[in-house]
Amino acid sequence: MMLLALDSSWMVTAADGVLDGWIQLPALEQCAANSKQAEIFYSRGDFRTALRFLTAVLDVSSEATELLVQRATCHSKLHDYHAVIADTRYCRRVL
Repeated sequence: MMLLALDSSWMVTAADGVLDGWIQLPALEQCAANSKQAEIFYSRGDFRTALRFLTAVLDVSSEATELLVQRATCHSKLHDYHAVIADTRYCRRVL
């Protein structure tokens, strides 16, 4: 049985680990760690590594608009303007 959470105020258990879009707590913890790592690498100017960590978070939580903007900024720093446009368009659809 796995403990699941949509946010810190609601929790439920489920045998299969995923229930109607809910995220496993270990995945939430990993997202937080990846987000923190992305910030560290971004602040050091290592945009390629920051991009990798941001993408890992967005694979789990694709509607995190703040992280989409940060990832678009990383793409811009790496001169990948097609990816900047893609992230910006996706961010606009989410909002």
